[in-house]
Amino acid sequence: MSPEKLSRFKEELERRVAEMAQRQTLNAPAGFTGEEIDAPLEHTVRIQFLDHLLRALGWKVEAVVEEARVKGDTTLFLDYLGVHVQQRTPILIFEAKAWDKPPISAISSANRRDAPEVLLAKALTFVRDGKGASPVTAEWTGWLSKLRDYVRDLQSQSRHLVSKVAISSGQWLVIFTDTRNAFIDDGAIDPNFILVFRTAEYVAASDDIFRQLAYDTLVKSIPSPLRPTQLSAYIAASDVRRAFHAIVVTWQASGSDAVYDRFPQIIVNPAAVLERADGELLHVTDHQLGHEFVPTDVERLREHFFNVRQKAERLLGSVADALGTTLVASDIDLFRGFPSMPTRGSTSGLVPEPIQERVNFLLRFPGSSREFLLVTGRAPHFLVDNRSFHACMGHDWTACSAAGHSEGPSPILSSNIEPKAYFQSGQAQHCAHRAIHDRRTDWCYVSGFEKFLCCKACVFQEACWPEPHVPPLPCHDHQESAPEDSVAEQSA
Repeated sequence: MSPEKLSRFKEELERRVAEMAQRQTLNAPAGFTGEEIDAPLEHTVRIQFLDHLLRALGWKVEAVVEEARVKGDTTLFLDYLGVHVQQRTPILIFEAKAWDKPPISAISSANRRDAPEVLLAKALTFVRDGKGASPVTAEWTGWLSKLRDYVRDLQSQSRHLVSKVAISSGQWLVIFTDTRNAFIDDGAIDPNFILVFRTAEYVAASDDIFRQLAYDTLVKSIPSPLRPTQLSAYIAASDVRRAFHAIVVTWQASGSDAVYDRFPQIIVNPAAVLERADGELLHVTDHQLGHEFVPTDVERLREHFFNVRQKAERLLGSVADALGTTLVASDIDLFRGFPSMPTRGSTSGLVPEPIQERVNFLLRFPGSSREFLLVTGRAPHFLVDNRSFHACMGHDWTACSAAGHSEGPSPILSSNIEPKAYFQSGQAQHCAHRAIHDRRTDWCYVSGFEKFLCCKACVFQEACWPEPHVPPLPCHDHQESAPEDSVAEQSA
């Protein structure tokens, strides 16, 4: 674990502990005139301390589900459920209690000399077996029983066992480091797998707390994107199974509303995706390479393709240099696809997924609706530099309309924001054929930023329309003879 991250966590924890101590003094700022100082309630503890603690541990907003519902004999509500951001699998249960709730304590003299960890192990054994009397207070017995239900019901519902369980009032913190031993198995519960801390011990024990509860230590997350110089911390040259060219696409609406001059812009940045031996996908970019605006003037596309290819090859070279190896981009057919996100809630009544799922070449960035990462294989761009698709009726709305196959009520004569149409009617990259639009409605990879792109001008054509495809592309019926400039020309 990075010494810098441990140091930052210790500093943040020290600051939050001091703030909570200050809030309990007579000099604490009042919430309103005449307010009486009293111990914070659970909700206040969460806002003033535990929320900050989780953020300091690296749990971002998208990785924490508050009041998560877990269905068992009854519906249970978890204060915090930490999840893997990409896979959405449950990893951490963190329960909050009011500030003045007591730490673990024995109710009989026979157990009062037990260390807190030993006492908790005995109490968990009682909760599991129900034999004899509980060695701890009824309140703690109830809490431990609920934690056990949370872990078991969550495993049943999600098919994943959480890695850690914690419970805290702010004044004390208990961490169950082996959830299988504490809540699942029938054997002896080992007190060595239970950690108990009081407020005064937090800062001194910050390394232990961080190593047990930090997002990075539980998920071993890989930042996205990485710079080439960061790669060696996450992958070795011998672990690179494949490398692919990719491209980050940003769509934005520009221009002026005041003069009714609004138009779209598509900005592309070269990227690379590495497949690690264990199947993990690493995304690499380098902002120093700069970006390129996709021109709407098709006469400038060749120059644009050349610039993007140069930057993509420089990026892949930087990746290879950082790992001390040589890399060649793999064909797009070898990409296994980005993992799909699970459906939230019941899937009852939903249309079943296709038996053969399509490979997902598109990753949507969670923080933006306008940015996309597309894996393009050996090609450096989602657009294809290939003139064999020029001669086709489908490029021209007027010709399609005359044949009764036009999409939309009128031709698109300039770059459009809504519907998203970057190229205009008559250009080889434009498709105005209604049948194409109807057939690709649910699965076009580029429709988030360009709904009228000709499929033959797209790097995903063969993935979307494999041969033989039924029905075939309509342009097969309208294609005229034209000189073929193969995609290999783009790679030359």
